Amino acid sequence: NIYVLNVAHKHDPRHYTQLRKVIKQGNFDLIHIHIWNPASGRYGFLAASHEGLPIVTTEHDPFELTGLKRMIKNHALKRTAQTITISSENEHLMQNVYGISPEQTNLVHNAIEIEPFLNNETRADLPINEGDTVITTIAELHPRKGHRYLLEGFEKLHHEHPQTQLMIVGTGPIENELKEKWNDHPNIHFLGWRNDIPQVLKASDVFVLPTLKEA
Repeated sequence: NIYVLNVAHKHDPRHYTQLRKVIKQGNFDLIHIHIWNPASGRYGFLAASHEGLPIVTTEHDPFELTGLKRMIKNHALKRTAQTITISSENEHLMQNVYGISPEQTNLVHNAIEIEPFLNNETRADLPINEGDTVITTIAELHPRKGHRYLLEGFEKLHHEHPQTQLMIVGTGPIENELKEKWNDHPNIHFLGWRNDIPQVLKASDVFVLPTLKEA
């Protein structure tokens, strides 16, 4: 079953009351909370704690907190039966910064279905020509992803190699800012959100992830 909560934003305290109601009605054995940053998931922790449910979390992007957020995080961790981490670095951080024992952590790497990537088909609606060298990046258009450095580098590269094309896949908060500066470049293409990533990659020669920070 999928339960849609009637809340206005991620800080809305109605998360708590509505989650408690769902938990009471659902007769669940445990609650699994996906923590997208170290201070998130607090309403899930509160609701599960007050209903006496065991808690399992997946830590997607932990980093060290200070002050009140650190206190809340430490309190939440005391109620966590098991912590799943998505990378060795995350597991190391949870154990060495937050003091979780190795017995309480499980490393489960992010995974993908490989079958779609084995297909040789490419989409015909990509803005590239036969013989072009195609560089592609796929990421949220966010400052931490470093698109600006890739774009600045591509401008220099294109002067020396005019047959290169740059495809930028994704959307995000700095989309308009990036387009305002580079959208008129004939060899830079903002493709937006795509559902055919295997085909986009199949048409590419080079994949670049110029990110400044990853989990």
